Order: sequence, then C-alpha cells, then structure tokens
Amino acid sequence: MTDFRGNSRWADSEAKKLLQKDIDNNLQLTKTKEQLWKSKPQYQELDLDIFRGRVYQELKSRKFQSYVKHKRSKKETANDEER
Repeated sequence: MTDFRGNSRWADSEAKKLLQKDIDNNLQLTKTKEQLWKSKPQYQELDLDIFRGRVYQELKSRKFQSYVKHKRSKKETANDEER
C-alpha cells in the first residue's frame, strides 16, 4: 500500500519496525541518519529526508510517551496520598 505521494505506508512498513528496534539499541546515537539509512535496504525505500523525519518523529513520540507516563504516575501517587 502506498500513500498519495507514492511512498509505502509507514504505519504498516517493515522499516518502521526495524527503526524502532534500532532506536531501542541506541543506534541513532552512534550513527548519523545517513549511515542508519544506508544500513538496511528497507530504509532505502524511503527518501533520505523522509527517513530522517521518521527518526525524529519516533524520538519525539517516545519522549512524549515517557512524559505522559511520568505525569500519570505522579497523578496516581497524589490520589493515593489524598485517600
């Protein structure tokens, strides 16, 4: 499946799963975005600029999810103290 630009759908792609594993292993810290892009053929199905955006998007999403989880735990702790 492709989007309106002709690129493969990111949500269902193998590249997304591989990128998540690479970010779990902190490869984005040791390699440049271009080196990461060149490391797997699934990544090269996307344009380098689009791939770079997907890396930033995943990192930003993880930071936000961490923030929400932290806020939620603080709220639950505050509710427990009130009881």
